[in-house]
Amino acid sequence: VSTGGIVTAVHANGAFNMSSGTGAWSGVYVYTTQNTVAEGDSVNFTAEVQEYQGLTELAYPTDFVNVSSGNFFLSNSITTAQANTEDYEGCLVTTTNANCTTDGSWWDINDGSGEVGVSKFLYSYTPSIGTSYNVTGVVEYYLSFKILPRYANDVSIYTEVSENNTLQTTVYPNPVNEFVNIEAPANSTVTILSIEGKVVINTTTNNAVEMIDVSSLESGSYIVSISNNNANSTQVLIKK
Repeated sequence: VSTGGIVTAVHANGAFNMSSGTGAWSGVYVYTTQNTVAEGDSVNFTAEVQEYQGLTELAYPTDFVNVSSGNFFLSNSITTAQANTEDYEGCLVTTTNANCTTDGSWWDINDGSGEVGVSKFLYSYTPSIGTSYNVTGVVEYYLSFKILPRYANDVSIYTEVSENNTLQTTVYPNPVNEFVNIEAPANSTVTILSIEGKVVINTTTNNAVEMIDVSSLESGSYIVSISNNNANSTQVLIKK
């Protein structure tokens, strides 16, 4: 296959995960020892689809092109049960308020929907059984599905305060033809990105409802990221 996407995780052996958009089936593991990439790189290449001990991967890429760096990408907010499925294999995911049930060579978490393992392969964290965590990482399969946190910021103890980091916003109409309304606190930063992570509009709201002209954008899906005082909101916008 010839494909491409945004790098979401880099492994010590040179392999990496990449995503193209968000949602189920949007990420994949790429096995290579030849290419040096960083998170946020946009890459294109040709590779062979393989199954390695149950893990779907793109192997030994050729015609490799690093298009750009520093691109924006999103994590998929899902349940622990969803993380334990092939739908999100290779994807960057985030689970919230998941209770640690076991600890060992990997640890298990459960948000009430079902259990999934958390690997210590990329970043080793020692949890406390009975404590609830927010965990971000890429989903990989080896013996079972597991989330692989990449570094310290990917694991945090869940507190009710963390829920306040979600900014209450409304984006309408959606789908949109010419003008989209952003309902958010004044002085919020609004960034609209292509599904590949390229910033196409960046502005600051002056009013509680800000009208933004998107008529020049091509038809398709865009990511609207809104932030204000460490709180943020992310939504998908469809341009007709």
